[in-house]
Amino acid sequence: MLFVAPEFATFFLIVLVIAWLLRANATAWKTFTLAASIFFYGWWRHTTDDWSLLGISWLPRYVAYLLIFAAVNQSLAWLAAKRPELARAAVIAATVFDLGALFYFKYFEWARGVSNDALGTGFTPTNIILPIGVSFIAFQGLGYVIDVSRGTIQPVDTLDFFTYLFFFPHLVAGPLVRVGEFVPQLYVRSDPRRVHGTRALTLIASGFVKKVIISSYVFKEVVEPVFANPKGFGGLDNLLAAYGYSIQIYCDFSGYTDIAIGLALLLGIQFPQNFDSPYRSITLQDFWRRWHMSLSRWLRDYLYIGLGGNRKGTARTYLNLFLTMFIGGIWHGANWTFIIWGSIHGAVLVAERFLTEAYGEPRSRAMDVVRWFVTFHVVTLAWIFFNARSASVAFEVLGKILGLLVFQPGDPSQFVSLTLVVVIAAVVALQFLPRETLPAVVTRLSELHPAVQGALLGVVMIVCYRLGSVDEFIYFQF
Repeated sequence: MLFVAPEFATFFLIVLVIAWLLRANATAWKTFTLAASIFFYGWWRHTTDDWSLLGISWLPRYVAYLLIFAAVNQSLAWLAAKRPELARAAVIAATVFDLGALFYFKYFEWARGVSNDALGTGFTPTNIILPIGVSFIAFQGLGYVIDVSRGTIQPVDTLDFFTYLFFFPHLVAGPLVRVGEFVPQLYVRSDPRRVHGTRALTLIASGFVKKVIISSYVFKEVVEPVFANPKGFGGLDNLLAAYGYSIQIYCDFSGYTDIAIGLALLLGIQFPQNFDSPYRSITLQDFWRRWHMSLSRWLRDYLYIGLGGNRKGTARTYLNLFLTMFIGGIWHGANWTFIIWGSIHGAVLVAERFLTEAYGEPRSRAMDVVRWFVTFHVVTLAWIFFNARSASVAFEVLGKILGLLVFQPGDPSQFVSLTLVVVIAAVVALQFLPRETLPAVVTRLSELHPAVQGALLGVVMIVCYRLGSVDEFIYFQF
């Protein structure tokens, strides 16, 4: 059930009304929200061995897997708190369980294929179906156990933890909210009249426009056809497709996040910010402070620092930086393309750190423009591997672009149009709007009657459905 699908609107309105009727009773609210979240997760995709309820296809075994994830991590967190001498063992157990399950669902088939190719073995595929959201749930569960073992937080009530982990606005694709950010909000006496309704509706509307109109338009106009057959198009079309994917994935993922934060706000829960105009970054380090910020925090706090951070000398710091992004690439999926993507980011982060330490930070407007240009194109280059179905396809795209750059344009362009170029350029240009722009818009909209605000959101949604298309979010595959 996609956030941008019409049936989700019905589901959410029912949940919103009942949730606020129960908000005064914390236990009732959590129980209902957990049940609604499990229902939301179950109503997703179907296979031949599903069973149905009220005409809705369910995957009870995958719901069960996620419940087991929650139960195991909660048990290990309590063990780490009650038996401090076993805290390290609890973290190791959580790491083995969470990442082991993640390996089975996401990487087992890939590892089997690599083994077959390298060793000439004949292992047959088992067609493992990836549970949606398993990566985010594994990271959040593991982070919880680590926080408890470090003494950062105390283990929370089991119902609180299950509600946190399964809360449907962030269940399948984040943001990676932490227990310490979420659970205290369950005990704040909320008043629906004090909910940031205007901000929530504005975020939902912007998410719809980004996802349903812009992301879908760029995908269908140039990204899909070119990446499916890069050899069949000229260098200019391949370059435009590379830029297009940078726009597509930003609008797709930040659009999802906008909607998720808005939905949570309407339910009285605040999520951390997840995007902050990432394409205005002048360094790759700056980019990762602005892109998927909750994942960046997780990688920094639990992986980079866990590896030793910058506490073990310069060479080890460089290695830790590279390994953090390398592992971050592997986290995204079982494909050499994600490993290359992570390696590009890791290598450039190391190079940036080395140059800064050796020569200092350049400080001039002209240099900032140059650094922005380089950073944006490094990110775009890496996205080519992220999007390509194989490394060979990515290199085909790069080969076509390289041919264009050395004045071998090849076939005439089939996709370049004024509309497409304007859309791509406009999305990048909007990254440079002042931070005060959205709050100012929210302030002006808040002067309108709530019914008018709701009607405006309805109009935006209708326009999006008429002009765009409803497709699955990119990050649902992770």
